[in-house]
Amino acid sequence: RPAVASSSSAAFNYAAPLATQPSVEDIRKAMEFVTSTVTSTINEKDREIDELRRRLKEEKEQMEIYQDTMKYMQLALDNSQSMNDKLKEEIKMLNTQPSAASSERNKKIRT
Repeated sequence: RPAVASSSSAAFNYAAPLATQPSVEDIRKAMEFVTSTVTSTINEKDREIDELRRRLKEEKEQMEIYQDTMKYMQLALDNSQSMNDKLKEEIKMLNTQPSAASSERNKKIRT
């Protein structure tokens, strides 16, 4: 018999051409092939799962960094807005209250 083939139909090919009941050796070879194929497939899927887990972990870490960055940007924006509001109030007060120099000048003009 030929060496174990790599196709998925190889297990079937061991028994199909036999007109009589397969020998123990044929059954053993077929079972080895099936076991090998299943084990190989499981190992491949395990590697795929590990890679997906690794990528998910990386993406989760990137999302946490992004969320932290957004929090800090929001804090900076809030702080900037607060400072802007205070400056507007100061400007408004300066515009409504005459300055000391202008008050002195007005007094001199009146007298």
